[in-house]
Amino acid sequence: MPGLARLHRPVTEGSAASIADPHESLPTDVQRTEAPVYRRATSIGDALKLSTALRRAALVTVALATLGLGLTQGAAIAAPANRSAAVTTIAAYQTPRLTKMVAEAIHQTTLGVMYAAGGGHGSSPAPLGSNVDCSGFVREMYGYAFNTDIGNGSGDSMIRLSGEFTRTSYPVPGDVALFGNSGNAPAYHAGIYIGMINGHPAAAAASQTGTPIKIQQWYDRYWSSDLMGYWHYNGATAADSGPAVQAKMSGSFDSASGTPGGFRVSGWAVDPQLKASTTTVAVTVDNKLVANVTTNTARADVNRVTGATGNHGFTAGIVTPVGWHTVCVTAQPAGTSSAEVNLGCKIVSVPRPTTGSFDSATGGKLALRATGWAMDPSASSVSNTVRITVDGRPDVNRVLSITGNHGFAVPIAATAGRHSICVISTPTSAASYQRRLGCKTVTVTA
Repeated sequence: MPGLARLHRPVTEGSAASIADPHESLPTDVQRTEAPVYRRATSIGDALKLSTALRRAALVTVALATLGLGLTQGAAIAAPANRSAAVTTIAAYQTPRLTKMVAEAIHQTTLGVMYAAGGGHGSSPAPLGSNVDCSGFVREMYGYAFNTDIGNGSGDSMIRLSGEFTRTSYPVPGDVALFGNSGNAPAYHAGIYIGMINGHPAAAAASQTGTPIKIQQWYDRYWSSDLMGYWHYNGATAADSGPAVQAKMSGSFDSASGTPGGFRVSGWAVDPQLKASTTTVAVTVDNKLVANVTTNTARADVNRVTGATGNHGFTAGIVTPVGWHTVCVTAQPAGTSSAEVNLGCKIVSVPRPTTGSFDSATGGKLALRATGWAMDPSASSVSNTVRITVDGRPDVNRVLSITGNHGFAVPIAATAGRHSICVISTPTSAASYQRRLGCKTVTVTA
């Protein structure tokens, strides 16, 4: 069937007649319709695949029409008696206009179409594939998707001040992102918000001379310092967006380390829709929720990269039995407009204490004697060490290697008088930790 490579134009809402396109010629009984397909992108590659999926959805409906099958949104229907009936049924299956615009905007970033100062500011919106500037590109996309002219001006006059758009704190793909110096009006740049990529906002835009229309991501200077906000077209309805697409939480599970009686976790999490708010992370141990930890630790490095303000780091000690455990952390949104995200899992060993006994301490002539035993239960076949202190003075601290059956009987030179002698059992393996076996007071004679 000829001319199925470029299916750009939407069917006029409620109409079964196709719209003429100079690039192609289709049989008069085949309608250009596109099924709603939408999901959150996790990379630029995914975003391009999304665009291709939306643009190719028309081929599916054409093929179904050829086979004499019809679809209605959300349900299958019986095969019609003739091909014309199938085409009539499929013609009512429309792509949401904002979703359709996002797909086309992403597609335009793959064509190498170059930025042109003043481009797109003629008497009507520029045709697809034209060399345009940032506001000309926005005008072109809305002209394509809504068959309307939002005006011939700057992003500021055309979007922020026109009364045709309303600022929103909960953008959907297809809304307009405006940028001004340090986030202040007037806007100097505009782009089509396409959703979140790897947990960060992205836009399709014509940005500057010498560069093509491209996807601009969070690490561009626009996002990091100059984002003013998002504006939603008043002419759009709820039906013009695909299924609700939530912004994805961003964050990192930095570390998990075993400590006596448990482990300690650290990392950060930011809700991209509420960057000034603290949030929580859910900590699970072996698939069981054990704690919800608030991100109340300052992380200047995170704020610098994400453009957030306030505290977004977390660190917490969790009490857990001795042994190996799988620890997972999930970032939870501060509000209802973002989606939680699993920050990953780590294997942690919670150490056990060494064991032993400080049996006796006796004093003699200018000496004392300490006896007892010590063992690392994680390496019970290996002799470990004890640390003996006298009166807590560093100059007499010593580490004594114990051999044999883990017992020790140690003579220690000392001055005459009363002394406090303490014994600490130290581990030989990372699966254990040191333990104080106790202290005793002893008198040394002259």
